[in-house]
Amino acid sequence: MGYNADVGLGFTGFAGAHIGFHIGAGFGMYNVKAKNINVTNITPWPKILNGSDFDFDLHTTLCNYTEKQKVMFLTIPLMIQFQTKINQGENWKKGKRVGFYALGGIKLNFLFNNTCEKSMESFYRAAYCYELDNWADSQEFAELGETPAYNSQLVAIKTALLSEVAAEAGVKWRIGQKVYLYTGAFLDYALTDPAKKQRKPIEEYMIDGYQNNTTLLKYSNRVNLIHLGLKVRLAFFKVPKRYACPC
Repeated sequence: MGYNADVGLGFTGFAGAHIGFHIGAGFGMYNVKAKNINVTNITPWPKILNGSDFDFDLHTTLCNYTEKQKVMFLTIPLMIQFQTKINQGENWKKGKRVGFYALGGIKLNFLFNNTCEKSMESFYRAAYCYELDNWADSQEFAELGETPAYNSQLVAIKTALLSEVAAEAGVKWRIGQKVYLYTGAFLDYALTDPAKKQRKPIEEYMIDGYQNNTTLLKYSNRVNLIHLGLKVRLAFFKVPKRYACPC
């Protein structure tokens, strides 16, 4: 959970009354937080690695993981716009002045001034043997059991690219001969994760037999940012010469 906001300028070129291509540039920021998350993975732990006479399944859990990201970014939207037709002639005040629109495409967010603050209550490991129908979680020599992890770490993330699938829809109001007001809702779904490399378990808790579990426990593979919100835009329309009038 958190907030996201951005401002910018853009240009939409129309090939007809209904379809256009939108491109722009802007500046924004977001502050998001994921808290009290428990993630468990199960990895086969064969006897050749665990040093016993039995095969085990290794259950590894991140307990009460919390993460906060603060990011500033430059954004470039590349989107296709569809709209219903609005009267563009010299009698536009008497014609249809309200229409519906929808935008779809991608956004490229170039991130800078990024920080990721994370904490984890504990790191828990237990082994289950099917042959014995028994759990093992107290063998400290095998690094089983619960280990306190860390309280808080603030990590500075280098510049990164966050790509998103973007959609927007709403109402387009003509409020002047050359001015439109857009009011709508948007949904952005991130395809990449700027904090991916910072979100893996503490590696010093992993002995040789756990290395495969380190890969599976890359919690970053499970996280995608989703932005929901409202959008308000003013658009200045260049009236085609055939519709131009002194009014």
